[in-house]
Amino acid sequence: MVFNLGLVGCGKWSDSIIREVKKNKFFQLKTIVCKHRLKSYYKNVEVFKTPKEMLETKNIDCIYVASSPKTNFDVIKLLVKNNLPVILEKPVTNNYKNILDLKKISNDHDILVLPNITNIFSECSNEIEKFVNKNKTNIKRVIIIEGGNGPFRDDINPIWDWGFHSFALIFKLFKKDITNKYKNREIKKNNINKGLVSKFIFSINNTIKVKIITGNLFQIKKRLIKIILFNGDFLLCDFIKHEVYINNILIFRNSKTPLESLLDNFENIIRNKDYLISSELLDISIKTTKILEKFYKC
Repeated sequence: MVFNLGLVGCGKWSDSIIREVKKNKFFQLKTIVCKHRLKSYYKNVEVFKTPKEMLETKNIDCIYVASSPKTNFDVIKLLVKNNLPVILEKPVTNNYKNILDLKKISNDHDILVLPNITNIFSECSNEIEKFVNKNKTNIKRVIIIEGGNGPFRDDINPIWDWGFHSFALIFKLFKKDITNKYKNREIKKNNINKGLVSKFIFSINNTIKVKIITGNLFQIKKRLIKIILFNGDFLLCDFIKHEVYINNILIFRNSKTPLESLLDNFENIIRNKDYLISSELLDISIKTTKILEKFYKC
């Protein structure tokens, strides 16, 4: 069975989504919500100005929202009457209250929601999780460096674009709350184009030390996580190269992009009505939103 997918948004990231949808055997791009000038490859796709108009056509099986956090929340409210599975780009909402409301709506109306937390959907994450589970009591430090040159958005602090992935991965790996003794500071800032790089230092369960450096003023895009044990052994994952190393020895190379894995997981939760995964990822998003809101308003 092929699912007809409706895409909300037509920015730069939507181009990547469309490319992956075209390659995926489970999904077909049927409609798109776009207020801007369309590119040539949209010519065989039905175009709407609002998500409400798109949903009223009743010719789609699922939705991918690649727009603003406010749009995510607006679409979820519309799905009370049109119960369709939905992928939401991060940040899932622009504040903690809204994501609690979003989770309640999804629970009350049995809406399958899959937040796109890129690092979690990388196949590399499975190797990282195995390493963490094997060495639960021996982990000394975790270092995450994650950022790029942009995006620069007026309505969203860079920590919500880049740091959302970093903090969400921490919650997924360790399934524990962050110790409240944390600190953060801005280490690079550019007010002209809303640029910011921040450093966050905290601990997990008062034992594992964590440092996250993230933002949108990196000269070269980076997505790295290093997990160091007390005996000096370490795991290093480069999410850009899709490679995992233990003590500098390559142990895994990703065969799929995170978007490919996301769509495969989306097909699986639709077909199996897997509310457990949907709920787990929403809970991670709730914890992430709560901690980010303490640092910077969206």
